[in-house]
Amino acid sequence: MHDLAYRGLLSVKAVFLDFLRSFVPADWVRDLDEDSFTQVESTLVLQDLRKREPDVVWRGRLRTDGREIVVVVLVEVQSTVETKMALRLLGYMTAIWQKEAEERATGSPTEAQGPYVSTGKLPAIVPIVIYNGKRPWTAARRFRELIEGAERFGEGLVDFEYGLIDVRRLKEEELLGLSGAMAAVFWLDGTREEAEVARRLRRLVRLLSRVPEDQVGPLLDWVNAVLGSRLPAEEGPALLGRLKEVRSGEEAEEVATNFERMLDRWLEKTKWEGREEGRVEERKATAVRLMAEGMDDAFIARVTGLSFDEIALLRREHMK
Repeated sequence: MHDLAYRGLLSVKAVFLDFLRSFVPADWVRDLDEDSFTQVESTLVLQDLRKREPDVVWRGRLRTDGREIVVVVLVEVQSTVETKMALRLLGYMTAIWQKEAEERATGSPTEAQGPYVSTGKLPAIVPIVIYNGKRPWTAARRFRELIEGAERFGEGLVDFEYGLIDVRRLKEEELLGLSGAMAAVFWLDGTREEAEVARRLRRLVRLLSRVPEDQVGPLLDWVNAVLGSRLPAEEGPALLGRLKEVRSGEEAEEVATNFERMLDRWLEKTKWEGREEGRVEERKATAVRLMAEGMDDAFIARVTGLSFDEIALLRREHMK
């Protein structure tokens, strides 16, 4: 669900362009011809004839010194560390270039190619990985790091380095200093703790006024797709829908207040459930200790309140 939600969000042009401006620290980003950017078909046929689909591919132009340069931005979303991500991205990149070369050779360029067909040069491809996993990203970012003995061959080897956005390692204060939808999503996605998610959602309601109008709907769609199932079913979806519809005035204030109250109730519920879960763990620890002392199941059940099935499971797990 996370990957699909990110793909949907980055398929919105305003969100994608704001993402580049906010999270890609490169000079070329300042030269974007924003009107020229279009999302392109991302189903690619790799060399082994397998069809693969990168998460998001956008194509557009740069305007520099009077020249127009084509750039393709390829974004891949990961929730786990892929040790050979550089190899996967190289497959995507070569497939894009091969498709481009074939279309030029047959004289059937895509509309997005525009006047670049006659230059004979291939578009620049910028690969970016968004990673939202718990443990740090440890995979090689440079392609040559995957090659045995690469240091022996100097500059004669194929090489590139992909950009990485490690969501869990982004600084909260920096994200809150930005106004775009992707910054808000990275901030929300930076924790999996239920109580902290509720607190961040509560704060998000008041931060929505800073988010550009054309990014609010996609942002709330992401919230609904990723977090909606965790909100109270009787209130959550309806209030999210109202937040999308009402942006100003007294009605907006009322909707925001009702959403905050719902989150307060959810937060209190998660606190209670956390305390209850802690008590259950304490009873299980007591049961294991009594098992080690040779007590029978009936005695353990009376002392801890655990069922005989729960005690039997603990015996299998801890008394091997």
